[in-house]
Order: sequence, then structure tokens, then C-alpha cells
Amino acid sequence: MTNNRFFNHCLICALILVTGLGLALVLPWLASSQGLAAQSKVPVQNNAPEATPYYVAITGTGLGGLTWTAAFTNVQDALAVAADPSEIWVAKGVYYPDEGDGQINDSVTATFLMTDGVILYGGFNFGDGDMNDRDWENNLTVLSGDVDGDDTSGADGVAVTVTEIVDDNAYHVVTAKGVTGTAVLDGFTITAGQAVGDDGGVLGGGYFCDGYGSGNHCNPTLRHIIFSGNYAILDGGAMYNSGDDGGSSSPVLTNVTFSGNSAGFDGGAMYNNGESGQSNPTLIDVTFYKNSSNNGGAMYNTGAYGSSSPSLTNITFTENTSRYNGGAMWTDCWDGNCHPALTGVVFSGNSAERDGGAMYNEGDGGNNRPIMTNVIFSGNSSAADGGAMYNDGDDSGESSPTLINVVFSGNKAGNDGGAIYNDCERGGDSSPTLTNVTFSGNSAGNKGGAILNSVGEGEPGTCSPQVRNTILWNNKDSSGTGKISSNIYNITATISLSNSLVQASGGSTAWALDASYIDGGFNIDSDPMFITPVDPSKAPTTTGNLRLQEGSPAIDVGDNDYVVDVPADLDGEARVKDGDGDGTETVDMGAYEAKGYYYLTVTKAGTGGGQVTSSPSGIDCGETCSLLLKEDSSITLTATADEGSTFNGWSGACSGSGDCELTMDAANSVTANFEAALKVLLPIIFR
Repeated sequence: MTNNRFFNHCLICALILVTGLGLALVLPWLASSQGLAAQSKVPVQNNAPEATPYYVAITGTGLGGLTWTAAFTNVQDALAVAADPSEIWVAKGVYYPDEGDGQINDSVTATFLMTDGVILYGGFNFGDGDMNDRDWENNLTVLSGDVDGDDTSGADGVAVTVTEIVDDNAYHVVTAKGVTGTAVLDGFTITAGQAVGDDGGVLGGGYFCDGYGSGNHCNPTLRHIIFSGNYAILDGGAMYNSGDDGGSSSPVLTNVTFSGNSAGFDGGAMYNNGESGQSNPTLIDVTFYKNSSNNGGAMYNTGAYGSSSPSLTNITFTENTSRYNGGAMWTDCWDGNCHPALTGVVFSGNSAERDGGAMYNEGDGGNNRPIMTNVIFSGNSSAADGGAMYNDGDDSGESSPTLINVVFSGNKAGNDGGAIYNDCERGGDSSPTLTNVTFSGNSAGNKGGAILNSVGEGEPGTCSPQVRNTILWNNKDSSGTGKISSNIYNITATISLSNSLVQASGGSTAWALDASYIDGGFNIDSDPMFITPVDPSKAPTTTGNLRLQEGSPAIDVGDNDYVVDVPADLDGEARVKDGDGDGTETVDMGAYEAKGYYYLTVTKAGTGGGQVTSSPSGIDCGETCSLLLKEDSSITLTATADEGSTFNGWSGACSGSGDCELTMDAANSVTANFEAALKVLLPIIFR
């Protein structure tokens, strides 16, 4: 590849719009309807360089790279001289791995090789003198696999989808092997990789992280990265993390977007291979949008005979697709141990042509126990079973997720289990534990509008989900709505329900279900009074608002023992409040805690006298009085001194001498200070 391609900026905004569309589609919905606890972005420090950086710019002169004027004209030449510790500052433009001294023009095996202690920063303008000048969003810095220059991507050099790749491209745009977190890539777009070669050349078109083999590792750091339009003929269209055969591959990704990537087999965006090894990546503030593959449209985790337990925090999976199972995510734990941890994750509009519209958890002979906290499944669909989630406990293995503060809304299965399908056979176990979960507006073409639990024939297993503080209401199956089968359907399985609102159950006082539905006590059967109910006939849909209206029967009727270690609800609000104003803090049913009540206490102090009144009314006292007020309500207190006294101001939750204006976001105490006026005695003069 010759160096005569110059960067055209006219399509920068278009790329950012397309690759960021996953967030654009999801975030307005979160704010206005379902919601999710606000999660702050993890700050990434732009520290001063430890050494004079090397500079790269297409318009440089290539004279050593120690200034912008002398900048290398390609990234490979900078990598060739950078040693631990070094920084490489790269100006906006498009860079190819076959460019540089010693590189072979148009070579599909050319790759940018990461090394320990070397940090690559993209997003600079030519001449920027300070790290704070860097703008990776607007100064698009592209690492492209289009080594022969014939792709149909726009002038910005970014492939939006894999259909823009033509003929031969680099098998891996970026490669890392044997590196730690000191190998850093920050502020780049990785695009147009095409892994269609031999051996490892069929994995990880955008980034191949090689920790394969006993004692080996690959644990780099990636920040502010876009993976767009990368392809692998086998697995991991954008990124393949190889920790198999005794190795380890657990990179850390922060503020990363995967968009329009595809794999011929599994893991359209990312494949984490911990087979007989471990692959446990950490992802924070990451978006997966419109990626595709056979299984795990966005992410595929395998811990067969090993471990694959990624940690996902503040992640969105939007409109990813699989041709078979797991529209967004598949975790395969065949004879291994897998414990993915998902916190603050949204699965929206994903689809599978078979099972598990958003997620497929397989425990074939192994232990697959994901932990999901503050997660939303909305508008996902499968052509067969498990519109949102399919849990497969097979061959003496286990697939038993733990769900806390989770919403299943508007998901659809063509066959069974509109939201969840729990399957166990051949001695396997699929017994999820659900605490403060809300199911509404989900639909199944056959049975189990929300949940279907199935024990296989011949060699049965165990399928006994535990459901606590949960709402199941207005889901739909082939029988319609308003029936137990339209919410839960058991096939030789059992389900235990306690402190939950279960439509058509009759509640614990009039339990109307067969023995497969175990009444754990304190269940109810009443309209939960959602703010905006979801119509299951319109599934898949992301509409609705499943927070509770004031006066809902689901308020303050859960069991606090189930949420001892759960400080907040799905919105990030306190999980246990006094929601009905009876003076006792009790958890609600469902994923959202209703607004609580707080006491306002007013006390008079000082040597004088006076009255304190309120607007709206309720406070009218001369000594000490209190009032129970709804959370976030506003009240204004006015102090009026008695004759012969003066008002000297407020203390406590208010200060100053004017009216006291409060918003009740917590219990508050206010003191009104009155002082007696000084009496002046005049002398009496006798004549």
C-alpha cells in the first residue's frame, strides 16, 4: 500500500451517527419509559507522557517521529522504534498495516502488533501540543484492513458493514500476544478486517488477542474504540480473545462500540475462548449494535473444560441477530464453569432465528450461573423458544442464572416462553432465582407467555425456579391473556413463588393452581397499576413504563429478607422504602421501588415564641410537630413570631430568615429560632 491516500473528513459525522446509533435508539427509551439506574462513565485519565511521544501523521516527513513536523507517515514505523515505556500520538487519518519499512504491499497477513508498555493514542490534529487537545470523536483516526484499497466504504475509510469489503483485506487489523494492561490502544476506529486465512487467520478480523497455550496471556487495554464492519469466516468478527488450552485472554474495554461486524460461525462482534483455559474480559460502557453470526450475534463465550466469565457493566445490546441461538449473547459452558456478571445492561430489539432472542445460556455438563443485576430485556424475539432468554441445563450440567431488579417487557417467542424458557434434561438443572423481577407485555405463540419450565422426557432433570418479590402480569400465549398459562407454564417442572404478584393465581389466600405451582406465601393477584402498561399483542415492542403508580397493591408487600444485599432498584433508588406511609420500610414487588414517604420534623427553639405553618398545609405548631410527606414533594415553611418576640432564622435543613423551602428527598429536621425582644426600663423621676 503506497502512502498517497489522504483523509477526507466529510463523512466523520455520518460514521459517528451510524456507529453510535445503538445508544441513540436505546437511551431515550430508557429515560422516558423503562429506565435504568444512572451509571456514570468511568473517567479515563489523559496523563502526561512518561517519555517524549513519537508522532504519526499522514502529512509528516518521516524524519524520526519526535516532532509533528518530523512525524512518521505510518503507524508501523512508529511501532518499530517504540520501546517500553513509550507513547505514540497519531493524527487523524486512515492508516493501513501494510505500510511502513519492512512491510509487504497489499499483504493480508500484515497487522498492527501491540506490545507491553506502548500506548497508542488516536484523535489528534496535526500540531496538537497537549493531551487535552485530543478529540477522538471528531478527529477520526482509522486503522483499516483494506490493504488493496478497493473496498466500497466511504471517503472516511470506514466500512459500516461487512458488505463494503471487497477482495483481499488484512486477516487481523490489530494483533496482541503475551501482553498485559500496559499495551494500550486508545481513540481509534478499527475497520475492514477480514479473517479468511488459514489457522488463526479465520478468527478476529478486527483484533486478535492471542493468549493461547499453557502459561500464555493476552490482557491488553482498549479505550475509546469503534469496531466497524469487520468479518471473520469462523469466529469473532471484530475481536477474538484466545485463552484456550491453558492460556488466558482477559482484555479490559472501556467506552467501546461494536457496530456492523459479522462472523460466519459464532460471536459476530466478540468471541471469548476459555476452552481448557480462561477468557474473562472486563467491559465497561460498551455498545453492541447490529452485529450478526450463527450463535451469539454480538458475543459468544465458551468455557468448555475451562472458564469464560466476562464482566459487563453499563452495556447495551441493540438489534443484534443470530441465525441460530442467542441473538445478542451465547455462553457455552460445556463441562466448564461460567459465571458472567451483568450489571446495568440493556438487551433491546435483538433476535434469534431459533432460541434465546437476546441470550442463550448453555450448561451442558458444566456450571453456567450468570448473575444479572439491573438488567432490561425489551423487544427481543426468537422464532422458536425463549423470546428473551433460553437456559439449557443438559447432561448433568446446570444453567441457573440469578436475576435481581430485572425487567422483561414486550419480548416475543414464536413457540414457547415469551420471555424465558428453562429447559433441563439428562440429569441437568435449570432453576433460576428471580428476585424483584417484572414480567409484562411478553408473548408466546404457544405456551408460557412469560415463562415456560420444561423437564425433558426419558432422562429428566431438575427445573425448579425460585421466584420472589416478582410481578407477572398481562403476558400472552395461544390461550390469550389473563390465565396462568399466559404467564407461567410447567411441563413436568415446578416453580416456587413467594411475595409475588401472579395473575390468575388467586393469591395465597385463594390459591387456584395445581401442585406444580408452589405457593411460598404472601402472593397476591391484583392489577399492579403500571404507569404505562405494555400490550403483549404488539410484541416485540420497547414501549411502556412498568413503574408502579401510587396506590399499587405491589407497594410495600415484598419480603425484605430477599434484598438484604440489594441497596438500590433498577432506577438506582433505595430498594427499601416506606411506600405506603405506614411508618415501616418494606420492599415493593417488581424491579422498581415506588416513591416513599419521609418525615419532616419542625422544632421551636430560643427564648421567644412563635408559630410555624406550611404550604401546602399540615404543619401548624408552636413547639414540635412532624408531617409525613411523599418523596420528592415540595413544602414551604413560614415562621411568624409572637408579639414581643423576633424570628432569628432557621437551622437544620434550612438557613436564613426567609421562608424555608424543602424538597423531600430524605427525612428532614428544621428548627425555627425565636428570641424574646429586649425590654428597656426607663428610670422614674419624682418631683
